[in-house]
Amino acid sequence: MVTEIKKQNWFVKHWIISILLGFVVMSFINGVINGIPGENDSGITGNIVNEQSGQLQMNLYTAKGGLEEFPSKVRESIENSEVFDYWKSTNKEKANFLYYNSEDYQSLLDMLQSENLKDKFEETCGNKLTPDRMIVSDEGGVILNIRVSDGETICDVVLTEPTEEVNSCTPNWNCDSWFECSSAGVQTRNCTDSNNCGTASGRPSESQSCAYQYKLGDRVVVDDVAYTINSKTENSQVGKSYVYGDYESFMGTTADGIFYIFDLTVENVGMESKTLWGTNIKIYDSQGRSFDHDSMAEIYLDDSLQYDQLQPGLPKRGKIVFDVPKGLTGKLEISSTEFFSDNKEYVSWE
Repeated sequence: MVTEIKKQNWFVKHWIISILLGFVVMSFINGVINGIPGENDSGITGNIVNEQSGQLQMNLYTAKGGLEEFPSKVRESIENSEVFDYWKSTNKEKANFLYYNSEDYQSLLDMLQSENLKDKFEETCGNKLTPDRMIVSDEGGVILNIRVSDGETICDVVLTEPTEEVNSCTPNWNCDSWFECSSAGVQTRNCTDSNNCGTASGRPSESQSCAYQYKLGDRVVVDDVAYTINSKTENSQVGKSYVYGDYESFMGTTADGIFYIFDLTVENVGMESKTLWGTNIKIYDSQGRSFDHDSMAEIYLDDSLQYDQLQPGLPKRGKIVFDVPKGLTGKLEISSTEFFSDNKEYVSWE
């Protein structure tokens, strides 16, 4: 009876010891597998040292402790690793690295095996390497990079491609009014992000096509002839007055409404001579009515352009006259001088 009780006590004692040892082993394995901290992990045990590299704070974790400062060789090894450029290019302020020595190499391999990364690691570094130090880079619990060294050889392997930094900034675009349509038929504006997110995402269009409205002073080309409407004047009469002693005589004509007199420069930009009849230039008012030039009034001008011969490359300047109602608003329509061309442009004098 006594012997049976002793046997029972022996089994109970060893059963309790086995359970305790099991907890210790499981805790150790769990500490190795999960030893690489996430960025916001505050439950890390062991020794932690920090080193500043520019704006990036490098956190070096050692499960067994023993480090009082960031080792210069470890710092150099980190800064020369492939993944370090990724850390520097992100907007993050901290980077996490876990430092292993040669005694922890098997634990590292076991961890890689559990993450299905061991084959990729050995494919790059081989399976005969006996390193004296290992540095693991981690982001959010995901292994990015492992750099191992045996004192002579350095093996650098990227196990997981790093994720891009998520930009939490939402642009708030504000656009100015559109500028006037350019002669190239393009209208632009400026849009700025009041939140200064540094991205073009969602930015509204800053250019659009438009119908350019030619105005006084613009050079307008219709087929092989270029026109520049220099100015517009108004007068009730066209002609000249002559004084002979006490006698004054007017030689000219009086408008039925008002004379619109346009000063223009015309140039043949083609390869052959052309004749300008003046009939290709008309006025269209805001009511859709058309007005031809007044050839009789132009007789009394010394610089009329009607019936002029245009030689290539030789600009001519003169005037063209329209008899229109007072206060007329509208545009000049300039049509092609070619018989089989329908091309035309409009010039506003407003």
